Amino acid sequence: MHVQGIFKAKGSPDRLQAFKKELEDNFYKIPSYNIYDTSVRDLNVDDVAAAFKAFLKELPAYLISSERMDYFPDIKTLPFTDQIRATNMFILAMREEYRDSLQVFLRLMNMTIENKNFTQMDDHSLATVLSPNIFAMPRDSVTDVTRITENFAYFKILTNYNKKLFAVPPNFISQIRQQYMTGASGKPKRKFISKFLGKKSKSGEEIAPPAEELMRLKEVPIEVHAPQMTKESAVITINESTTAKDVLYQYEAIPK
Repeated sequence: MHVQGIFKAKGSPDRLQAFKKELEDNFYKIPSYNIYDTSVRDLNVDDVAAAFKAFLKELPAYLISSERMDYFPDIKTLPFTDQIRATNMFILAMREEYRDSLQVFLRLMNMTIENKNFTQMDDHSLATVLSPNIFAMPRDSVTDVTRITENFAYFKILTNYNKKLFAVPPNFISQIRQQYMTGASGKPKRKFISKFLGKKSKSGEEIAPPAEELMRLKEVPIEVHAPQMTKESAVITINESTTAKDVLYQYEAIPK
């Protein structure tokens, strides 16, 4: 991280090609395959940075797909605090492998910016060099200066606020918990617990609940409010294995 202009240089084409072939030939030998025993030792910092950019370019899809890029113009119209919240929801709804890759990418960007006295690379410089590698651009707007400028702004939000953007909002967790507890409180709660745990006979022995009740209780509907995404609430079905990401996927799939 003490190399000036990191990510700007192209690296050695011959060394990059040899390194790429070596990785592809040994990919299925991981984890027994040790990358440090390969030609990576022959690469300099510029080669490694160029290999990283090539990896981003050759992903099956951009980290921020063209479909998801359509959300950004709407996010931009919100007050800044709401932009952060909306981007947070946007990231949590990404597929896990892309979200994790984006998080690693942004951590690397932060390390580069923190060492900008050495790297001479601030968030604008990194956006110029790397935003084309993570943002999908519609074919008809490759030379659209406005779109490129907007991408720079999105890139800066991602790099400057990434620690907040990957955290599940506490109010979102509390809201789901509150909705669940409200729906299961009072008299209905006892009935729910009774059906779930079963009843006891006069002798004190537990009687298992009917099979149809167990099947019904495997999935429970809850009402979710996410005003930063839409004013409408939505009923989401959850079960014992549902995660916050699953809730977001279901919420996103509902026509707004």
